[in-house]
Amino acid sequence: MPDKTLPSSVETEMAVLGCCLMDATCLDYATELLQPETFYNLHHKTIFKQICALYQDNKTVDMITLIDKLKTENELNSIGGAVYVTNLIDTVSTTKHLEEWVSIIKGKAMARSLLAMSEQLEREIYAGEPVEKVLETTEAALFELSHAHTVKKILTTSELMKKACDYLEERQKGKVQGYTTGLLTIDKYAKFQDGNFWILGGRPSTGKTSLASRMSYAASVAMGKPLVFFSLETSDIQLAVRFICQAAHIDKYRVSKEDWQTIIRIADDINKTGLIIDDTPRMNPMILRSKLRRYIRQQNVGMVVIDYLQLLDGTHKRRESRQTEMMDVSKDLKALCKEFNIPFLVLSQLNREVEDRLNKRPKLSDLRESGAIEQDSDVCILLTRDEYYWPDRSKGLAQIQVAKHRAT
Repeated sequence: MPDKTLPSSVETEMAVLGCCLMDATCLDYATELLQPETFYNLHHKTIFKQICALYQDNKTVDMITLIDKLKTENELNSIGGAVYVTNLIDTVSTTKHLEEWVSIIKGKAMARSLLAMSEQLEREIYAGEPVEKVLETTEAALFELSHAHTVKKILTTSELMKKACDYLEERQKGKVQGYTTGLLTIDKYAKFQDGNFWILGGRPSTGKTSLASRMSYAASVAMGKPLVFFSLETSDIQLAVRFICQAAHIDKYRVSKEDWQTIIRIADDINKTGLIIDDTPRMNPMILRSKLRRYIRQQNVGMVVIDYLQLLDGTHKRRESRQTEMMDVSKDLKALCKEFNIPFLVLSQLNREVEDRLNKRPKLSDLRESGAIEQDSDVCILLTRDEYYWPDRSKGLAQIQVAKHRAT
């Protein structure tokens, strides 16, 4: 039978604690990435808790101050006395492996959390909990766990200054960094950049999906990477037809024999880009994250489109209001955008209130069900068409407004 001992490395935990007592730089690193609960050994949980308390109070952290703190809190004897604290330092010959040791501790903690989740899952199933509820709670727990163990690399000052100077040089030349949107008017203000969160808002049937397919396809070709289009409303076949007709400038309702050569050529071009259309219904950010990990690993996806925001379910299933749920969804998508560091273009509905105004020009406050959407976005484009309100006016023409732009 396999060993049922919970995943842990007591020796590694002792080494990390010893590093914290020996080197202030190690202390900074460990307190940023670890918590008392990350440690398996009960003595080590207590010791790291008091190390963090000293650190937060801006007090010196060393063997002497830690022993005094443990004594003050009546915890010294329970962890093995002053001798145990002294032994922590004796176990460390060098601090250069600290990052690796911290990674080991975090990995063991995650493994224990996964085991605890599996036990909870088993209990809920045998207790007869509805499968849908079990799936929701499990997905939410996995989502929180994976984010808790995600560490972002911070650029050094030299790396950051080089990137800033490169950006200013491009601006001085009149260039906007990033990948084209396929629309020169928008490109003058903003282009798709890694880690940028774009919102495209509009009322139903104003052309959001068509515009998103055109913009994302142009960016995909420019970056030389596939894009993944999560379509929660339109089927994969219908969307594929839109991509072809959009690129070929063909009306899908008026396809002639002469158009077929162009259609075949465009379809082949799109095929070469590696376009992925995922029309799975009823997704949430947790499911999106899992799918994206797979697509990026297998096909090196360079951009994400989601059509549309209000059709996504919340990962956390907060039921206070739909607005609260959409706030969570928006923030989760923003976090995914930063985590994967690729452009996100998310479509969003606008409120009905715009139809009651004399001036039909949409505003950021018209974004449906969440003020968080406009706050989370780096670039927000609002789309409107006069013929949507006045059938005889400006037929076939759309107005595109860059309502917000904080991308570089």
